[in-house]
Amino acid sequence: MTVPTKENMRDERAVQSRPRFRMTIATALTLGFGLLVFVAAASVLGIGLWSARENTINLLRDRAELTIDLLEQRLRDHINPMVESTSAIAALIAAGDIDPDNLKTLGAHMRSMSCPNATGQQRRLHFQRIAGNLIERDRRRFPAHQRGLE
Repeated sequence: MTVPTKENMRDERAVQSRPRFRMTIATALTLGFGLLVFVAAASVLGIGLWSARENTINLLRDRAELTIDLLEQRLRDHINPMVESTSAIAALIAAGDIDPDNLKTLGAHMRSMSCPNATGQQRRLHFQRIAGNLIERDRRRFPAHQRGLE
């Protein structure tokens, strides 16, 4: 046995006054399982939110592309009849079947080939000549019976 001295007593008091952290097995298991459940739930929630975000972005992108494609198709449907009629008139002028200087004949062909009443898209007939880099615009009106096209 050791004889109690002042130093030994001081050491014992220091050890006793120091708070000891003691955890029971029940507390350790409760904290461990709680932490595991929290990590599992947080990871599932994180993966779910990330997946939902990606799906939303993809769906919005698909919807935007579909809308743009639909608008493009509607615009093409609206413009194609006029493009086809002007291409046909240009081909006739290039073949020499229509004289571009004869406005009466040119106006009759333009009116008959563009079908403004059928499509309802044409309001004015306009003819341009390209000579080199210069574009001459013929702004003269067609005869009176064609003025409804303006």
